[in-house]
Amino acid sequence: LRMGLCPQDRPYSFESRLAECGRQRGGAGLRHVMENIDVVCATCIGCGMGPLDKIQFPFVVIDEAAQVIEPAVILPLGKGAVQAVLVGDQCQLPATVLSQEAQKGGLDISMFDRLLSMGMEVQ
Repeated sequence: LRMGLCPQDRPYSFESRLAECGRQRGGAGLRHVMENIDVVCATCIGCGMGPLDKIQFPFVVIDEAAQVIEPAVILPLGKGAVQAVLVGDQCQLPATVLSQEAQKGGLDISMFDRLLSMGMEVQ
């Protein structure tokens, strides 16, 4: 299931899943869809908003993890994650933070880079 903006006619869209099970948008429809899927794709920020706000994710994969700032990665990890995989390339684009104040506060570092600096094993 892909959360966020995507064409409604795509088989992975929320609307397609609702139509498949004969449900309508709303709390009951969301619960039914979420109980009958194996994978949810969302942005780090998106997993903490709206329909995904109260849902737990025991397994989390963060793609482009070297480009995501640490505070954003905390959202999916804080939703019940017992196992996480961070996928990224620290030699490509770094995390982007435009605010100089935030940069001075160290918020321009990705969790991926911080873990690497602490000795995280790379595979």
